[in-house]
Amino acid sequence: MSEPPRQTTYSLLFDTFVLGQRVRQLLATTMSDGPLRPDEYAIYSVVFEDEAVSPTEMANLLAMPLTTVVDAVRAMERRGHARRVPNPRDGRSYLVVLTGDGLAAHREAGLLFARAYDAFVDALPLPAPAVRDQLAAITGALERATERMTGATAGERR
Repeated sequence: MSEPPRQTTYSLLFDTFVLGQRVRQLLATTMSDGPLRPDEYAIYSVVFEDEAVSPTEMANLLAMPLTTVVDAVRAMERRGHARRVPNPRDGRSYLVVLTGDGLAAHREAGLLFARAYDAFVDALPLPAPAVRDQLAAITGALERATERMTGATAGERR
């Protein structure tokens, strides 16, 4: 069993940064032989869960710049993993859907992701729902702090 992480006197933002790095490390290691990188899997997962989603909604859900999401959608289309369909609520925009090949890549990557997720949940010191509640509170605090620093809401920043 590995040693617990060293307690530091750095800031909570530093600790949160390190948490993100640890998540990236776990997923990159576990998913290295899969068809999708962890960041791609996250984007495909939003499309999978919503079945059809606009790039703007994807950007909001993923807390990513819209330009990054649009670039990712183009890459998905080049691979034959996604296609655009007209947005029935707004004729000027489009929704993204996964193709059969995109669903297959997502499913295969999902098996690897599940291994990492199960190992993570098994190692948690608290039940997963309690951790999820705390993460939601931390995410909300980060959104409020960013709004305070930029004067813009999350949707306005994308």
